[in-house]
This record gives sequence, structure tokens and C-alpha cells, in this order.
Amino acid sequence: IRTRAARRKDATSAFRPVRVTATLSVGANSSVEVTTNQGAFAFRPRELALGRDQILLGGRVAVRRVPLTAALSDSSTDDDYPAAAVAPDGSVWCAYVSYTTGPLVDSEATSRGEFDSLVAKGNGDQIRLMRFAAGKWEAALEVTAPGLDVWRPAVAVGPDGEVWVVWSQNEGGNWDLYTRAYRPSERSFGETKRLTTDQGADINVVAAGNTKSGAWIAWQAWRDGNFDILTAKLGAALEPQRVSASKANDWNPAIAAGADGTVWVAWDTYDKGNYDVYARAFLDGKPSDPIAVAASPRFEARASIAVDRRNRLWVAFEDAGPNWGKDYGDRWPGKQGVGFYIERYVKLRCVDKGKVYETHAELRSDLIETTYDDPKKPIELRHRISIPRVVVDEADRVWVFYRRHPLRSGQGERWAGYANYYTGGDWADEIALPHSNNVLDNRPALVAAGRQGILAIHSTDSRAVSVRDAENNQLRASWLSARDKPQTAALRAVVPELPATNRDTPIHPDEAQQVSRIRSYRVEVGGESLRYLRGEFHRHTEISSHRDWDGPFEELWRYGLDVAAMDWIGPGDHDYGVGRDYLWWLTQKQIDIYHHPGAFIPMFTYERSNGYPSGHRNVMFAQRGIRPLPRLQGRDRLFGTPEGGSDDIRNLYSFLKRFHGICSSHTSATNMGTDWRDNDPEVEPVVEIFQGHRQSYEETNAPLAASGPEETIQGYRPLGFIWNAFAKGRRLGFQASSDHVSTHLSYGIVITADPTREGIIAAFKKRHSYAAHDNIILDVRSGDHMMGDEFTVSTLPRLDIKVIGTAPIAKIEIVRQEAGRMPIYAAAFQPDQAEASLSWPDRAARPGEVTMYYVRVR
Repeated sequence: IRTRAARRKDATSAFRPVRVTATLSVGANSSVEVTTNQGAFAFRPRELALGRDQILLGGRVAVRRVPLTAALSDSSTDDDYPAAAVAPDGSVWCAYVSYTTGPLVDSEATSRGEFDSLVAKGNGDQIRLMRFAAGKWEAALEVTAPGLDVWRPAVAVGPDGEVWVVWSQNEGGNWDLYTRAYRPSERSFGETKRLTTDQGADINVVAAGNTKSGAWIAWQAWRDGNFDILTAKLGAALEPQRVSASKANDWNPAIAAGADGTVWVAWDTYDKGNYDVYARAFLDGKPSDPIAVAASPRFEARASIAVDRRNRLWVAFEDAGPNWGKDYGDRWPGKQGVGFYIERYVKLRCVDKGKVYETHAELRSDLIETTYDDPKKPIELRHRISIPRVVVDEADRVWVFYRRHPLRSGQGERWAGYANYYTGGDWADEIALPHSNNVLDNRPALVAAGRQGILAIHSTDSRAVSVRDAENNQLRASWLSARDKPQTAALRAVVPELPATNRDTPIHPDEAQQVSRIRSYRVEVGGESLRYLRGEFHRHTEISSHRDWDGPFEELWRYGLDVAAMDWIGPGDHDYGVGRDYLWWLTQKQIDIYHHPGAFIPMFTYERSNGYPSGHRNVMFAQRGIRPLPRLQGRDRLFGTPEGGSDDIRNLYSFLKRFHGICSSHTSATNMGTDWRDNDPEVEPVVEIFQGHRQSYEETNAPLAASGPEETIQGYRPLGFIWNAFAKGRRLGFQASSDHVSTHLSYGIVITADPTREGIIAAFKKRHSYAAHDNIILDVRSGDHMMGDEFTVSTLPRLDIKVIGTAPIAKIEIVRQEAGRMPIYAAAFQPDQAEASLSWPDRAARPGEVTMYYVRVR
């Protein structure tokens, strides 16, 4: 092996290591000798253990055995979401999704205002199936035609050897389950069957089976206004049984079949206002009572399960602190909850004869630095591993696979797969999964493959640093096996949690009632009955988190549906993943999946970033299929560069008019903001006045705003304060959003008679909106007009203000602004009670002048 690598010093003056990987075919006693310019060393491959270094050459060399891996697909398509099952003959069947990209965007055409090339044409998915037998992978079979819209498949092998493939498919806006069986003996497929027809998404299907139990599936199904977990045995007719018993949302089904014919299903539920993990056993179709695997005030979710040779159930799940997703912001002065991905653990428990046990030792990994945009904030070290997958090998070792950031710094959107197994009373050594770099929520398919150990089938997009250098997804197969003697897993009974401490007590004990109140509140204006819809459209996920702090994309839906109980929400990732077509497709697909009219409305949104003075804009559409608009300047850099002119923003406005969208400037008084040189009220009707991750951008003396360069975060651009926009004649409504990290502090509330995607955009265009930190009702009218309206009066203007707060109201302030002048504080009131109503006439108004007003509530 010959290698050349440049040595360069890092900040601590230590040389960065050079890594060389070799695949060797060796005998039992073979030795490998290596000669370098710094000396020679030798090792025996058979003596190397997975995950454990052998230190040689005076500490200058570490030798480690890594899992053998092989590519299963090429790079012409994005191949992802593998699911696998073992047949009675020992062969392995793997189903997966293959995505084909349609025509790409012509950026020169967009610069001329020709946007049709941004619309999806020719994009689509296909389900494929391939087999591993006799030491080789066979060519993939086409389960479906290409060009479909599908979601996560599952595969199981029935008693007669039939290979069942099940998946979710979008037909006419409804996501239902479909299946098709392959008969290996006949080398042929049966007909495709539609398994569900109910209105609402049937998604996240999982499957398991063996010769005794038959083939079973479980899935997440939207029924009667929330998600339930259902299960059914595959056969001639599908007869679903409800697994979960909660009226709240139930998530993430997992399924496993034991040798005795028992089929286990696990899931997590928001029934108690936090996520808990439960499991049920089905024997001959009869369910046991639900077993609480993890039911504390903590975040306990995303379970994976497996059954060992003693028919015990093993459950691995994610764990985080109590009050997950509630009020959190690293600069928020109030009581703090737990952010999306500030700290995360993986726990392993065992269910044996109805009792729950846990491991003696905790599965741990390297700590990750948590840094902030604010240089005044110190670096914190946090533990973050997640997306557990559990499997039991032939020797009854319990393996857990999980995801984490490979760098202590946590910089860049880059996560990799790792594995470990529990032996005796402790965990072995962490094993890195080769070629596993990808998004955070990447779930390998795992099967026990006899003496060969564990077969992990996973996808990688080969990102080296971040999403910016990602390539097409490819499937890889990796083999992992342990050489140590298996030891009986030491377990102890799970001790019930002690009574809740102050840290565990709910931050918002009355939130359910407050949400119900705001949802039932109506405003009668102009013969219409208007309602309040709470949401936000600047919420980052793993797709463009910039570092290890925003968590899996799925948290967006958990947060919107459960924790904040929003009516609508939209992700705010940069260009849907810096313009990567596959990530755009996955984002848009999930926005469709979770759309349940009348209950929950996801919006098609993304963040588009140019530097000051053009600034960042968050974009919103009502329809699927529109790709992000390329930037005219700085499109090769995430944040762009300052423009000499404003052509890019004017191009954005034309784009939004073409597709009936809107945009909103964010962090306007920073290096990501604008000096308000541009505005088109038709498509930029609102502004993000506050964001939970950073500050307020109302005016320098406003609450939570930076009063000077020493207090600002990410640059001080005072011309970007919103009062300067008003002085320039810009007419803007308000909204608030989270951006990164922050949760439960930022709401954009729209007031509309039409609770649809189109209705939300129409309300924003009328500026029928306001920004809030909490579930506060703000009702501001003037005669027959409401907030956002423009009108002429023949008498003194009068504001009729009603506020219903979540705590005593300290102050109600009225801001007044005459055309061409800076706003002023015109009046203030101190109700000192939770509800207040008042009427205020503007006695300073003069005939013929245009005056704008807004209300601030503290």
C-alpha cells in the first residue's frame, strides 16, 4: 500500500492523523508488516477487534479492524430507506426506495424571469427488491413502476416463503398502504394490492414474521384527528387491530416476531404531555395489555425492538430531559425547557414475562461541543446519540446501532452510524459503520445472519463536511461480528421515577386550555367569522442545521402537532438543503404526508439567504412541486455576498408572483438582514419581528432587542430595524419564528376565515397576523376593520383593543407612525390582569395624513 498525505498542524500544534484503509484476505495466522519513514510495525489481523485500537510504533500508529462493506447500488439514482428480512433458507431480502431526479433548474433562465424550469417534471420514486444469497447480491427487481410518490417500505417473509413488500403511496393526495408479494420459487410477483382506503396518512409501516407467526405489519395511521398505531396479519384480507389506546398522537411503530409465534409491537405516545414508550404482545392475534417500557416525564421515543432466543423483548429508545420542546432559547430570560437536540441518550431495556429491566451501564459516546452564535456564551459539552436500532445475533448478543456527529466540534451537517453490543454488565467498544455519512435520521436495516454476524444495510450520500458536498444516496452492506465469548446480559429491574421535581414540573400546565381558547376564539368582521391559526415558517432541521443542534426532521412534526399544538408549520431549511434535489423531494413529500385539512396544515417553505443588504428571506408557497430559486449573486456560498444592486431580490419577487408565494425578511438588523431598499407589499407583506434563537428587530429600545454593536448577535446593522422600514413607507405585518435551537417562544398567528394553505397565505398578504411568544389572543380593530387593513375615515381614528393573556398583562403600548417619519410610542396602559379591553382615539390625527398603528403587549 502506498499513500501520500499532507501533514498539517491544528490549533494545538498536533499533527492530524493520516488514515489508510485496506481490505485483506488473510489466513488464521497471517501477519501484516508495514514500513513507514518513521519505522516499521506488524500486526495479526485475526487479533484485531472491532472498535478497539491496537497501539503500535510507540503510540504513533493505531490499527483497528473495521466492518467489511460493499456498495449495493450505483450513483445514478438516490437509493434510500432500506428494509430487510431473512428467509427460512438464510437468504436476505432487502426492499428500498429509488428516487430519480427530473430536469434540473436552468439558472440562466431564472435570471431572465423564466421560472417554469423550477417546477418538478419527471421526478419520482420506485420500490425495488434485491436478494442476498450464496455470498452475493442479485440484481434488483422492480416492485413498482417508476415515477411514483412513496414512503418507507417494509419487507417480511411468510411461512410459505413469499416475500411481502409493503409501502405507503400517495394517490390523489391520500397516503395509503400498498403491498405486493414475490414468490421466489416461481420468480414472479403477484398483483399490487391497496391495503387501506381511510382518509388520512397511513405511514411508517414496519413488518416482521417467521414460519410460526406468519407475516405481520404495524403502521402509523391518521384516524379521527390524530395518529394511532395499527397492526394486521398479511394475507387474503387485511383486518387491522388498534395497538395504541391513547387519544393523543402515537408515533414510530416497531415490530418483531419471536420464535414462539409471538408478535411484538412497540411505539411512543404523547398521551401524558410527553413521549413515553409502550409495547404489546400479540399471540394468535390476541393482544396483551400495553406494557410501559419507559413512562417518565422525560422524552422517551423512537423505539426499536428485537426478540432473543429466550423470547425476551429488547427495546432501544431515545431519551432526553423533561419539558422537551417547551420554552427554550439560550437567551430567553424565562424558565427553560429542553430544546430539540441539546442532549440525547439511547437506552436499552428488556421485557421478560411482563416485567421491565434495564442495563447496568449506560450506552455513551463522545461528548459534542454546543456553541452559540453569541460569542459571550461559553461552549458546553453535551451527550448526543440517537436513532437507535436493535438486533440480536446468533449468540444472543444484543446490538444497538445509533447515529451521532463524528466530530467533537459538531460542525457541519454530518452524522455517521455506530454500533455497540451489551455483554455481561457493560458495553463493548463503539464501532464506526463505514460509508455511513448522511443526515441524522438514517435508519439501517439490520438482520442476524448466522455465523457471519450482523448484516447492516444502510444508505450514504458520501458527505465529507456538510450537506453542501453531499452526493446521491447509495446503499451499502456492512458485516459486523464479535469475537469475544458471549456473556449473559446483566439486568436490573426498572425503578419507578420519584415524584416530579421542580425541574420536571410542566412549564405550561394550562397550555391545553389556552390552545383550546385561542382555537375557539372568533372575530366577526365584514360579515365573516375569522379564526386564529398559530404556526411558524422558520424552523431548521437536520437538513441545514449547520451544526449538531436541531435534531431529526421528524421533530418538526412532533413539535408542531404535539408540543406546541400548532395549526400550521413550515420548515426553514436553506434552499431545501442548499438546492439538493433529493432533499427538496423528501421535504416536500413529508409536508404532504402530514397535511390533514381541518386539523394540521404544513406549508411549503424554505429559507433563501443573501448577505446584507439584500438579506435572508423565508419563502412560503401553498402548492407542492416548486424548486428553490437560485441566487444571482453568491449562489456558491451559503450566505451569499453583498450585492452591488438588488436584481436578485427583484427576481425573487417576480418568482413569488409567478407561483403565488410570499416571503418574509428575518433578523433584519444583522449581517443577514436588509436596509429595506426593496419591498413589494404583494409578496413581502410581513416581517419576522422576533426569533427565539436570537433577538427582536423591532427597534433599539424594544424588549429583547440589541441597543448597540456590543449587544448584537451576528452583526449590527441598525438600518435594518423595522422602524426604519416603516419610516421608508414599508407596510408590514408581523410574525415570529424559532430559526435554530429555540422552541415554544415564537408564533406567527394569522387570522382568517379560510383554514387552508391558500387561506394562510391570503391572510399574511392582508397583514392579518401578529407575532407572539405565547398563546396570547390579540384582537385589534377599528370600526369594521381589523389589524393589517388600510382604510379612510372621516372621524378621529379609534383602536378597539382586546387582549387575553396567559399571565397578568404588565403593559399595552400603542405605536404610532406618520408617513415619512419614525414611529413613536403614543400611549401605554397597565391593566395588571390577564384580560383587558380598551378603546383609544388618536386625538393627534390630522386630516389628509396617513397614519399607521400597531399594538405591543407585555
